[in-house]
Amino acid sequence: IKERHRHRYEVNISFKDKCFGPEGLKCMRKFHQHYRKIVSYRSTWGGKLARTVHRALEIILRTLSIALPIAYLVAAVAYLRRFFRGKEVSRPLLGLALALAVGLHGGWILLAGIERGGWPQSNVFEALSALALAVALVYVSIEIRIGQTSTGFFVLVLALLFTSMAAVAGESERPLSEGMAGPIFGIHVLTALVGCSAAAMAAIYGLLYLILYAQLKGPRFGTFFKRLPPLEILERITHWSALVAFVTLSV
Repeated sequence: IKERHRHRYEVNISFKDKCFGPEGLKCMRKFHQHYRKIVSYRSTWGGKLARTVHRALEIILRTLSIALPIAYLVAAVAYLRRFFRGKEVSRPLLGLALALAVGLHGGWILLAGIERGGWPQSNVFEALSALALAVALVYVSIEIRIGQTSTGFFVLVLALLFTSMAAVAGESERPLSEGMAGPIFGIHVLTALVGCSAAAMAAIYGLLYLILYAQLKGPRFGTFFKRLPPLEILERITHWSALVAFVTLSV
């Protein structure tokens, strides 16, 4: 039996001598050197990839921050032409302009959150940009609800103002703290955005209500009387917006 398995035994002994005998330390050192080269290569490649992705995200975010005011400007001009010229500007064109602006803004919020690991709310200008998106989304829900586009220009002007201020200020380089990246802070920011956007909508529609009421009391009716929704609808929107703002900002 020993003669039959002699070759296998000798091979096993030679393997043990090489790896665990006098040459074992050299073998382990060589393996460790190769392993360090592999790890170093992987970390270097991963670092280059991470830096490349980070630079690409910065370029995309900066481009979007400049494109957002332009998109809101185009949408506001389209709604203004619709307000004065009526059906000369088609409603699908208005929807396309508004959807483009809101889609770009949502993409900016998403990419900024991915790049920073949390809500992009490290300064007041980023908060204004997020507030502009909230105002635009609230207006979209109101337009779908009442089925009229006559008030879109007055809301989009506010969104244009906020995004322009954020674009001029530029991107923040300050990283988010641990508390700002948590879910509790996200809920706090969400309720604050809903409250502030509701308050802004209440102010806009309250002002439109006063303008329409003044024209109704005047000697003749003007463009606002022809284009704006009835006083009852403006009053209802103002009431509910003020109520939502009071509840969310009181939490």
